[in-house]
Amino acid sequence: MGTLAKAFVKHVKDPRVNAEEVQAWKAALKAVGNISGWHRHGNLAIFKEILALYNWLSPKLAKQTFSFDLSCLGYNNLTMHLIT
Repeated sequence: MGTLAKAFVKHVKDPRVNAEEVQAWKAALKAVGNISGWHRHGNLAIFKEILALYNWLSPKLAKQTFSFDLSCLGYNNLTMHLIT
């Protein structure tokens, strides 16, 4: 069982959590997971635009807690170093 599935089981068993809300979240995540469309592979230009926006926005939000892990787009530190 994956991490997300374990979390859902834990929340369903918790009497403080509304089971209907958990089911709504499961349905929403399933719907999003089934969306087809943009793939990061081969979209270097889009990644560079996202990186430029991040670099422009970060200093403006420096006083606030802000972090964006670019690895969620499938890029690690080495990849980012090579393309920037």
